[in-house]
Amino acid sequence: LYRDDPTIIAWNLINEPRCENWLAANKDCNKRFQSWLTEMSTHVRSLDPNHLITVGSEGFFGDSTPELMQYNPQAWARELGQDFVMNTNLPNIDFATVHAWPDNWMLPQVRGHQQI
Repeated sequence: LYRDDPTIIAWNLINEPRCENWLAANKDCNKRFQSWLTEMSTHVRSLDPNHLITVGSEGFFGDSTPELMQYNPQAWARELGQDFVMNTNLPNIDFATVHAWPDNWMLPQVRGHQQI
């Protein structure tokens, strides 16, 4: 069983989740995603107390930290249902990850170097 495997460091709950909250049907996706993370991290912890758990998001800031949203790659990042601080601040989330895709996010060039 994976829960007994000492070579596994952690469970990644979901890879780069997206919930387009600009769609009318998804206006509460931040709340639903947070609820899902709480439920799934608790479930995984109950099955495997021996390994770490992380979310697996790209790390976009959301409404819980409006002062940090300026550091999102572009304005669209706040519309994807992620809230990095809120999502990783759960009792069963052990560490945070950030997935950086500077070429895909079309970050502006700054003096010949990409701004990250």
